[in-house]
Amino acid sequence: MPVLSQIAQIVARGDETVFGHVIINEDLCILLEVHKNHEAFAPKIGETLISSINHRLTTHPITNLDSIKTFLSLLKQRQNLKSLIIFKLVDNVIYIGLHGQGIVWIHRDGKIMPLLDHEGALSGYAKPDDLFILQGLSGISTITKDMLKDIVLNRSFDQIKEELLPFAVGQNANPHFTSAIIKIISDQPQESLPPPPPDYRPSKARKLPDIKTASISFFKNLKDKILSEEEEVYQNSHKQKTKRIFLTIAVILIILFILSVSFGVNNQFTKVKQEEYDKTIELVTHQYNEASSLVDLNPQRARDLLKEAKGNVDSLLTKIPQDSKQAQALKDWQSKIENEETVAAKIYKLTDIPLLFDLTIIKDNAGGSKLSLYNDSLVVLDTQNKRLYALTTEGKQGEVVAGPDIVKDTALTSLHGTNDFIINSDGIIRIDTRSNSSQTAVKKDADWGSLAGFSSYAGNLYLLDKTKNQIWKYISTESGFTEKKNYLVSDVQLDFSSVKDMVIDGSIYVLDGANILKFTQGRLDTFNLHGGMEKELLPTAIYTDDDAKNIYILDSAKGTVSVYDKDGVYKATYQSPVIKGASDLVVSEPTQKILILKSGKIYSIDIK
Repeated sequence: MPVLSQIAQIVARGDETVFGHVIINEDLCILLEVHKNHEAFAPKIGETLISSINHRLTTHPITNLDSIKTFLSLLKQRQNLKSLIIFKLVDNVIYIGLHGQGIVWIHRDGKIMPLLDHEGALSGYAKPDDLFILQGLSGISTITKDMLKDIVLNRSFDQIKEELLPFAVGQNANPHFTSAIIKIISDQPQESLPPPPPDYRPSKARKLPDIKTASISFFKNLKDKILSEEEEVYQNSHKQKTKRIFLTIAVILIILFILSVSFGVNNQFTKVKQEEYDKTIELVTHQYNEASSLVDLNPQRARDLLKEAKGNVDSLLTKIPQDSKQAQALKDWQSKIENEETVAAKIYKLTDIPLLFDLTIIKDNAGGSKLSLYNDSLVVLDTQNKRLYALTTEGKQGEVVAGPDIVKDTALTSLHGTNDFIINSDGIIRIDTRSNSSQTAVKKDADWGSLAGFSSYAGNLYLLDKTKNQIWKYISTESGFTEKKNYLVSDVQLDFSSVKDMVIDGSIYVLDGANILKFTQGRLDTFNLHGGMEKELLPTAIYTDDDAKNIYILDSAKGTVSVYDKDGVYKATYQSPVIKGASDLVVSEPTQKILILKSGKIYSIDIK
């Protein structure tokens, strides 16, 4: 008899050190637990592994014991993968595999015993009401066998879920707890048809067409054909009349038989679909509720759960009639999940952003290409009109501090204290924003190539050279600046041809195409953005400083500013049509302001 499974997952919020996850796909369940390494945090490693597993399952589905063994062999080199358990139900046969540390318990006939507690794979026949509990490394350390007996014995599937949930969510929960429970349920057999009448005796065996294609017209033709043949056999009119009656009854019975079978098949089909629908809704409800409870505690885990819930809804929606009430309910779930995704992703959709300052007040047709910030002072470089403007972060005291004779072909600027530095054809020029006086700080160097980044930090100057693939450093002294020095150590070999921006907070962050490179003391440091929609970003500019806890990424094409902490973990996104087309940004975390430069106007966004 074929059997079906009922699967539930209990997964804690996790953290940067440990990431747990359960993949559920119809009668396939995969539990995994990964730990961080020196290159990346556990959630990032886990996301990459889940993507690889899903791709593998698409191209090489698990159908038997050999496919599980092959799957496990591919994971032996992943040292960060501490636990991986595979559970697959095919008809009434279960296939189980374990990599790393973990245990699979079985509850059958009132007894609980370990089914698989060491690396390897096995298979066996499932029985209705079998209950399997999958525990990863953190699950083993949390629940003992005796505790498990108390939880499982004499309790229903839903009650067991409720008993296990506090181990993952709540004050005394283990933040790394990962477990799954699987209940085997028997599929309902098709109802048998009533036997034919005792006096029904067909005169000749005939092969009937497929019930899917049979029709009333066919049986009418069949009846006529039978009657025609019988007329040749029976010449007696009385016998012929009697035969006609019996044949008519036979055809009617055959029609009723096929209609009843067809109705039974359709009814069974509807029942199976309803069971799948109920099972999916139960799972989606659990994922949604768990995600909602984790929005503030673990936004990344909440986003993962909502993504899984949405995938389950989308998958089922393709299998049922679009005009059914179930389809409408699933579409309502889609909207509900999408709204919660916006909350979990902390996407702040701003319809209106206050204007801080309009540069045309200083000069007609004023524009702006670059911003530079130091405490509450702000300078704006206008490359179109070859001018440099200064004002405060409150949008006051705007004035021109340098004109075309000083700005010339400047494309980069950096403010430090009351001095603003620009790079023109003469070299690095220092402009006193109080007296509007200027002088050459560093003469132009013949070794300079194409400069794409410029920052002042702790009084020193840093220039990123796209041509020489180097960051030049000029150290401040009492008499000026030293000769240039290589910031990058000799063994760092990179291609800076796609670099767009550079900022410093002690480490140097370089916007290289769509990637952010981090350098500390001249060496490439580990830094990866994760937890947000970083794969879809088209960064225009970045900003951070030593007073900021976060890094801010401007995507002027999409009209967004994305916020990540300095470990690369996603925090929030600010979205507005006003941001589209912006050329630069700076951020003052002490005053909780994001300043956006666009077409000669500076807009101010409150940090939430």
